[in-house]
Amino acid sequence: MQVYYFGVWNAGQAGHHLHTRSGRFAGRDAERSLPFALHILDSHLLPQDGDQVQGAVHRSVINGWTVLAFWDRSGDSRGNSNSAFVLEGEHTTDAGLVIAREMFPHIFGRFAFAVEPARK
Repeated sequence: MQVYYFGVWNAGQAGHHLHTRSGRFAGRDAERSLPFALHILDSHLLPQDGDQVQGAVHRSVINGWTVLAFWDRSGDSRGNSNSAFVLEGEHTTDAGLVIAREMFPHIFGRFAFAVEPARK
């Protein structure tokens, strides 16, 4: 199963990018394997009105891939900063977060807020 992280890899590092488990940029081949345009990961799957509650995960399923996106200013303090985990296959939010935590402990280690399903 392919799993990617979209966001800032190291706090203070400029730019939101698609990363592999090792932290490398995923590259064009990974981007081509996704059934959607990469730019939608840059906050387009999150609510655009109201408060930007950090860690409130919003799940989207797009052509057989699960995206778990949330507002996140742990790596970039500017407004509209977000993170997303992109998982091949359909996963519930809870199951997807278990996989993401296992694959990206470095990223979860910097969160000073709970990362959990958004309240409806």
